[in-house]
Amino acid sequence: MSVAASEVLASLLENSLGTVKATLADFTDEQMLTRPSPKSHHPMWVILHLTMAEHRFIGAHNPNMPPVPADLAAHYHKGKTLENATLADYPGGKKAVLGAFEATRKATIAWVRSLTPEQLEQPSKELAQMFPKLHNLIGMQVLHTMMHIGQCQVVRRVLDKPVLM
Repeated sequence: MSVAASEVLASLLENSLGTVKATLADFTDEQMLTRPSPKSHHPMWVILHLTMAEHRFIGAHNPNMPPVPADLAAHYHKGKTLENATLADYPGGKKAVLGAFEATRKATIAWVRSLTPEQLEQPSKELAQMFPKLHNLIGMQVLHTMMHIGQCQVVRRVLDKPVLM
C-alpha cells in the first residue's frame, strides 16, 4: 500500500489534535490555569501558544486559515505566562481556547490534504533554517504540539488525574 505524504501528515495532525483533546477533556476552566512549577506555563497558555504559532507558521502558506478570536489573541504574550492569570485573561475559558486550537488545526489538516507532492517540497516561509521545506514545517506542528501536551501531562499528575497512556 502506498500512502501520499500529505495524508500521512494530515493523519499525524489529527492524532495530535486527539491527544490534546483527550489530555484536557477532564480539566475545568480553573484547572487549565494550574502551573506545575513557578516557571512553567499552564495549559491555557500552552494551548493558546500552539494556536498562535500554528496560525503564524501555517498561515504564511495557507490563505484559508481562520482568524484567532481577537479577544484571545489580545491576551497572548509569547514566552510569558501571566504570573497571576485568571479566567478573565482567557475570554470564554477552556472552551474558547480549545475551540480556537481545533479550528486552526482543522484548517491546517484540510489544507495539508489538498497539497501535492510538489507543493510539499516548496521552501518554507517560516523557520526556514530549521524547517527548510513546507513538509518539514507541517511536521513541526505535530512535534510542537506533542512537546507542549507533555507539559500538560505534568499538570495532570499535579492534579492527581488518571494516567491516560
